[in-house]
Amino acid sequence: VTVDIFVYICIISTEHCLDEEGRVMAKVLFVSKDIGGASMTIPLAKQVQSHGHEVVVIAEHLAVKRFEESGFKPYISHPVDFQAYPFVVDVKGALDDTHPDVVVVSAGFPINLEQLFAVSASQMNIKLVCIEDYWAVSRKIKPATPTLILSIDSYGKKLIQGLYPGVQVEIVGHHEVVAIEQARHDVSGLEILSHKTRGFDFTCTLIGGGEQTTSQIKLLLGCMKKSSGRWCIVPRFHPKTLQWKDTQGRVLEDVWNELLKPFGDCVVYVPEVKTETVVAGAHIVASGFSTLMCGAAYIGKPTLCLKTQETMEDLHFQSGGILKEVPAVALQCADVVEEPTDLSKFLGNTYPRAKEEFKPYDPMIAYRAIKELVS
Repeated sequence: VTVDIFVYICIISTEHCLDEEGRVMAKVLFVSKDIGGASMTIPLAKQVQSHGHEVVVIAEHLAVKRFEESGFKPYISHPVDFQAYPFVVDVKGALDDTHPDVVVVSAGFPINLEQLFAVSASQMNIKLVCIEDYWAVSRKIKPATPTLILSIDSYGKKLIQGLYPGVQVEIVGHHEVVAIEQARHDVSGLEILSHKTRGFDFTCTLIGGGEQTTSQIKLLLGCMKKSSGRWCIVPRFHPKTLQWKDTQGRVLEDVWNELLKPFGDCVVYVPEVKTETVVAGAHIVASGFSTLMCGAAYIGKPTLCLKTQETMEDLHFQSGGILKEVPAVALQCADVVEEPTDLSKFLGNTYPRAKEEFKPYDPMIAYRAIKELVS
């Protein structure tokens, strides 16, 4: 079923106002869509708001619930996937009515409103900030020309400088590092994971999402057959990809369940526990190119890149050909698995560069950079 929705929100325009000390107070418009983007924009929006500035939120799909749970009431929201339920927003009209001093966008996949608002903000000479939650995702807002890009790390900054020569870049850190550090103290969640995986010697958390995950599951299951000790897999798939279809028209969730079913009780599901907690409590973490690999490596967890042909093809596609290697691998913060091997040989592996390369997300750094734009 295709539903066309026209959304138009009218807000009274305001000029710059000053606080009691004569400081300029700004209006900042946030546009976000996915979990990663929301994890970066919401803490920043809270900082902006706590310093007396006005925050306007435009959210779609998975970001809507997260903004609402954080106390923000979006002026424009569309809580379902635009691919399943297309909708239309009068972007220029919304910008005219809200009259923001700064527009902050994340860059989800596939991108929608974030790019539309970024392009219009550029055309209207509104200061534009793109906050990345993954390497090189700011490329998706082109042909917009950002004033400032907030990068997750130095590797990301180098990529940005190639994409947007001369643009201002500030490194603000990884949201997954913060989440996984916090998850180490999730006593109840860790106890549930431990209880459900009792009887196994080792637990491997599999992080997946998208069609390339099918090949990663096959590779990991091949590893389990070769591994010493009794292993279990705890799969965690990105929620937005579960109902996507593969090239043969099959629903991905069904395909993955079919692959895992023959392994019976060696596949353990813990939906009541946060993904970051499942990562923190595992003996090994495996994925294709998830950002969770950074957090896992940061806390000294053996981290595996399931490097299949499909993994690299999807990385190439999603990055527009910019990423030639999985960033965690390029930064020597993950081990590569390309064929079935004994997982136990990775137990105890750590990555000294992880603490250097990956820093916890600090929204205050992001706020200060934005504050300079309106001072």
